[in-house]
Amino acid sequence: MRSRLSVLLACGALSLAAPPPAALAAADCRVVHVGTPHDAMYDIAFDGPEGVAVGLAAAVFTTPDGGRTWSEAPSPPTDLALLGVATAAGQRLVVGQRGQAFRWDGAGWTAAETGTEERIMQVDVTKDGVAVAVGAFGAMIRSDDFGRTWQPIRMAWEDILEDGYEPHLYAVHIDGAAVTVGGEFGLVLRSLDAGLTWSVAYQAEASIFDLSINDSGRGLAVGQDGFMLATEDGGATWHPQRAAVDANLLGVWLAADRAVAVGIRSVLVSDDAGATWRDAGTCAGLTTFYQSVDAPEGQTGPVIVGENGRIVVVSG
Repeated sequence: MRSRLSVLLACGALSLAAPPPAALAAADCRVVHVGTPHDAMYDIAFDGPEGVAVGLAAAVFTTPDGGRTWSEAPSPPTDLALLGVATAAGQRLVVGQRGQAFRWDGAGWTAAETGTEERIMQVDVTKDGVAVAVGAFGAMIRSDDFGRTWQPIRMAWEDILEDGYEPHLYAVHIDGAAVTVGGEFGLVLRSLDAGLTWSVAYQAEASIFDLSINDSGRGLAVGQDGFMLATEDGGATWHPQRAAVDANLLGVWLAADRAVAVGIRSVLVSDDAGATWRDAGTCAGLTTFYQSVDAPEGQTGPVIVGENGRIVVVSG
């Protein structure tokens, strides 16, 4: 059984030998959960103060209070890793290995047919029930009903990449009808009709592992060897942004000017939308990796998750 992190390693996109970040300044944080050495959390999402974190062996943890306290919750009917989670309007969607997808409606988990057996890395959903999920070898699927049913998104990769290579896609963000996807080869794909048609907004060499766009249209994308992009127009155009480290960055969150980026031996905090960064790794209990970061709307202390099942609130 392989996690999203091991998928990145297998693709040659990550190296655990990446150097630790330089000590830039102190930050405050609070460890709220630690599992066993064999545990791992791969994604986290909030809907109001309620949050969900998912990980290895179908682990699901929830919080009712903005991340201050967490408890183990019922798992979907699988023993495989859950790699992505999204929540809106009281609905929870989780995705993972072998193309698995599940939906929680408050009463229990229901499996959904996705039409793919590729690993699904990340999912996002709107309060109206439009969802898009992305994964390995160009896998893209779309739902209009909170993940009850899924349809494939067909891409003409031969028109985008040489030899029609099907790139791994790691990140997806939905804002109304605008959908932004990030993946290998520095690809940023954009749709303005909820995933029906697509265009290329950016293309480079280093992989993009996560992206975040705030309500004002400012956003960050992070990835391989400290690769970082920024946008000021909701994801329509992107430009390179200087990162503070050359480590692989796996997750990013941006709200107003506050940003947090996490990755291989890296936890970085910014108060100017990513223009400058400071190191929060020491107070977070720096481990091999943190993979994802999110926060309730209006909260400036986001929550990060990663190796050993660690859940940490970063407030400084």
